[in-house]
Amino acid sequence: MEQKMIKHCGKLHEVSPEVHKAYETATRAIIRNNKDFHENEVATANVVKIDYVSFEDDVEDSLIVEQIKQLAAEHLTADEYIIYEKIFLDGLSERETAEIIGANNIYVHRKKQKIIEKIRNLLN
Repeated sequence: MEQKMIKHCGKLHEVSPEVHKAYETATRAIIRNNKDFHENEVATANVVKIDYVSFEDDVEDSLIVEQIKQLAAEHLTADEYIIYEKIFLDGLSERETAEIIGANNIYVHRKKQKIIEKIRNLLN
């Protein structure tokens, strides 16, 4: 019967062909599993990174929104703040806002543009 050699713990060992075959099969499985494990870890890391970046963006966006709300409350006139609140916080259209405050659409549109410009300048 032909003997095979395997390296284990830094030493060569003489083993039967059956043991050698089992050892080689197990070694290939370990290598394949490590490769699969590594690929899964990379995929998981990418997902976590995407979620982290998304979370980080959400936090940054919410901080900017809070900063804009604070600037609006401090620097807009009462009329400007009402238009800001209706359009940007309540999500109403210019037309709906005009109806609520008893003004025409052109007035609300112009005020909205001035509000945007004022807040932009305050942010810079």
